[in-house]
Amino acid sequence: MADRRPIEFSAQRRIGRAPDRVFIVLADLRSHWPLLGGVLAEAEMLDGERGERARLAVRMPPPLGWLGARRIVDTEVLELRAPELLRGRAVAGASSALIEWRVAEQRGGRATGSHVRFSAVIAPGSVFDSMLLRLARPWLARHGRRVLARLDAEVIALDAPPAAEPAEGTVS
Repeated sequence: MADRRPIEFSAQRRIGRAPDRVFIVLADLRSHWPLLGGVLAEAEMLDGERGERARLAVRMPPPLGWLGARRIVDTEVLELRAPELLRGRAVAGASSALIEWRVAEQRGGRATGSHVRFSAVIAPGSVFDSMLLRLARPWLARHGRRVLARLDAEVIALDAPPAAEPAEGTVS
């Protein structure tokens, strides 16, 4: 019998903005989509404008992803305590994952930032899923770090000044 124990992985990063700024991005599932990078194929909200339930078509990691394999994943927010905790669930067939984002204030000198930790506990629903998850474990760890790097960029972009519009008129 194959090992079907849950698989855990996590990633963490310091982000140079206060927790409330980080949480602006995390609080709405729609803002998670850019964080996923090329993994996300399609997404639709299941609860209108509330932003707490979504259905995602996710590209599988290599080598299955190279063959165009996808998984439909239903996600929902289970607990939201701004600006420190977001807990959710993702279900794909018989497999499920509990996902947690923790944001803590981190002071360093005069600058305030955030320590952000993403973690997931994935319960494989089949022997096949268990095998895939164990093979994909290194990819999951790398992907978690990439997601946090994208989160960092998204949070910094919140505070960027709007791009200047080109002046109208002619130059003589």
